[in-house]
Amino acid sequence: MFTNYRAHFSGKILAAIVIIVFISTQAIGQSEAPDRVFIAEMGRGFENYLMAAIVKNKLPVVIVTEESEADYIIEGVSARGPHRFYDTIWGASRDREQGSVRLVRMSDKVVVWAGAAGDKSLWFGSFKNGGQAKVANRLARQMNKEFFLPRSRIN
Repeated sequence: MFTNYRAHFSGKILAAIVIIVFISTQAIGQSEAPDRVFIAEMGRGFENYLMAAIVKNKLPVVIVTEESEADYIIEGVSARGPHRFYDTIWGASRDREQGSVRLVRMSDKVVVWAGAAGDKSLWFGSFKNGGQAKVANRLARQMNKEFFLPRSRIN
């Protein structure tokens, strides 16, 4: 009789644990919708590299094509520095490609994040490939780490 009593309650406890786990995973899965982001034209096609980097790094945003539909707008510039033949031989002390962006909340026009990056490699200097894609990738990773990930931990 005692063994039936134990089996009876252990089955109910197991069922209760399964229900609690199911409900908690449903609540986690129903987080708020991702932010909509519009990427403004930045010159030299840098906005396309930034768009690709945002998708590649899986930032928790949806990129929209109309500024009026966006929660945030990404504005910025891309600049190309001079490159001389001797920079490759002896190494350059500066970035050849540079970019800076800012993330502006559309509801109140407040800059909520800003960042800048270059394409120079810390370890290999001018011997490693750079370019706009590398700058955009660095900016997307920086934006995700400093703005989007801390916000997802809070929610």
